[in-house]
Amino acid sequence: MYQPLITIIIPVYNVDAYLSSCMDSVLAQTHTNLQILLIDDGSTDASGRICDHYQSRDARITVIHQENRGVSAARNVGLRHAKGAYIGFMDGDDWAEPDLYRVLLETLFRNQAEMAVCGHWIHHDGGWVEIRSDKTLSGMIPQQKALICLQQKHLFEGALWNKLFSRSLLIRAGEGALLLFDENLSICEDLLYVGQCMLKTSSICYAPRPLYHYRIRQGGALRTFGRARSSELCAREQLVRLLEPCGEEVSALAKRRLLGAALDQVVFAVMRKDDDEIPLLQDQVRKYGKAYHLDFLSNQWERRKLRLVLQCPVLTTRVWSALKTIVSIKIHPVIDPLLLKLRKILNHSLNHRVMRGQGR
Repeated sequence: MYQPLITIIIPVYNVDAYLSSCMDSVLAQTHTNLQILLIDDGSTDASGRICDHYQSRDARITVIHQENRGVSAARNVGLRHAKGAYIGFMDGDDWAEPDLYRVLLETLFRNQAEMAVCGHWIHHDGGWVEIRSDKTLSGMIPQQKALICLQQKHLFEGALWNKLFSRSLLIRAGEGALLLFDENLSICEDLLYVGQCMLKTSSICYAPRPLYHYRIRQGGALRTFGRARSSELCAREQLVRLLEPCGEEVSALAKRRLLGAALDQVVFAVMRKDDDEIPLLQDQVRKYGKAYHLDFLSNQWERRKLRLVLQCPVLTTRVWSALKTIVSIKIHPVIDPLLLKLRKILNHSLNHRVMRGQGR
């Protein structure tokens, strides 16, 4: 079978405990015609040395060391060195099934598409693993449906790691050159990037088989939100503007996700005891509500959450913390399947911000 060159771009920053498992999974890929770009973004642990070790083992690997500039700048360096006809991205603390890129490429060829997406695993702290896949979506996905799935965390995700892009699509999205990331963004930069690509193609396909393992490390989430909260809101504001012409359902969903991100930022500010930030963030929520007339609040829970955050942020945070405690309870699925289901539902609604908050 024809094996076109696939470029895999992996930004690396202080992931020495996980990087070897990531690289071993890349080198085990059954699609072997690879250009593997490791961008060491100023790591202060052993990550850089691990990158160099793997480069010495395999001629397909190129390591680029740079001062710390952030995940978007690191990916842009990779894009500028990418030679592949197809381009994929991984995170340095994740790992992939051996057939990840073979299946994504075959799915692209079979559907004559420009972007392929696959199912994936989410690995939570404490060893809990969930599979995110939808077999009803197998094959070609209409653009409108894909834009909705992009914003639903249990389906496509806004992430890069479960996707493969044709080079021609990235060039078209970049208006003549490979589309680059906004280096001012460190959270949701991937969501915006994928959205920009989806708007430039109607040939998006989905392989439901889970092939990528995404690791959630929650220890630094609170610090991350304090450091880069404006990044997520800025990215989501841009996405709202991009999706405005794409129909009421797509546009309203983008606005709800933006409001949800702003609400969560208030909660995190309370948890950080950042009293100066709380009123500023509340004003941000009110600004979004006024701009979008609040007519996109589609259910009672969203309306109640809005009122609580604006009027009683401390109470909201206590409720949030109680729900997080339920999420963290270790449950035997045979003994208590109902509580397990509740934990999954709560985790879907509460951990989406955390997934976007790793600043990779």
